[in-house]
Amino acid sequence: MMLFLFGFLNNYCMLQLVHCSQHLNQRTDTTTATLDYGSVAYAACAKNPWTFIRRLKHPARTAVNAAIVGLQMGICSVFIVFMAVHLSAWAKEVCGLEWTPVQWMLALLPSLILLNFTRTLRLLSYISVVKNIIFVLAVVFVVQYLLFTAPHVPLSSLPPITDLSGLAIAGGSALYAFEGQAMVLPLENKIRNPTRMVGPFGVLSIGMGVVSCVYASVGVCGYVAYGEKVEGSISLNLPHQPLFVAVQLFLVLLIFFGYPLQQYVIVDMVWPGIERRLLEGKFVPTRMLLPVALGFRALLVAIASK
Repeated sequence: MMLFLFGFLNNYCMLQLVHCSQHLNQRTDTTTATLDYGSVAYAACAKNPWTFIRRLKHPARTAVNAAIVGLQMGICSVFIVFMAVHLSAWAKEVCGLEWTPVQWMLALLPSLILLNFTRTLRLLSYISVVKNIIFVLAVVFVVQYLLFTAPHVPLSSLPPITDLSGLAIAGGSALYAFEGQAMVLPLENKIRNPTRMVGPFGVLSIGMGVVSCVYASVGVCGYVAYGEKVEGSISLNLPHQPLFVAVQLFLVLLIFFGYPLQQYVIVDMVWPGIERRLLEGKFVPTRMLLPVALGFRALLVAIASK
């Protein structure tokens, strides 16, 4: 129930965010057709009737942008840890290679940097299609195994509700499951018909409904199958058999291809300002902007890997 509650609240907040962005964009005298997160906070303060709130427009924009960047860097770090832990467990069982997760993080760094050089959201959307296909196949396989093949823990031995510590862990996991908040405005800004984002049958509502049902189904099936022994990621509980090992690798690929989409938010928010200052101050010639931009993307991946 808590997962569905979090999903409902998350969807409600994202819908309000899109409504505010569209409303403020109509009221703001700007030459741009879209507003990012910081600009929404700036416009909301600037259009406020109270003077002391209007004075906070610049700090509000800075605080919101910093929060989004921190959120995305945290998500990117979790993605890298997920891949490193799964690759470490897989290599130890299958190949006898006892690399630590830290060593796998270093091994993944070059490929993540190259993948993060993708600069267009259109190409990232194609990558996302591949990622979603892998995700659907992996979820269907895991759920059918948990339901029909895996031995189940007696329901009478499972507590109906966990303690406060368990609730805190579950809440954090649920918030991580709904980690697409920072992609809402970039997608809304790029979509051909932004009105399709909102409404009871809009892109956001349908997407959040599907995600909530999928995560709830996997969570319940995993808990019924493994009880208190369930791992933080259900894939770590799967048997060490070739087919299940392949599923684990597919999940690693899923996270791998989803990584640049999370970094795109940071680049889209931070790089235009850096680029403008570099050109205005003539610190970098125009022909060197592309290498500098790629270096900035590589630096973001390196920071997230620490």
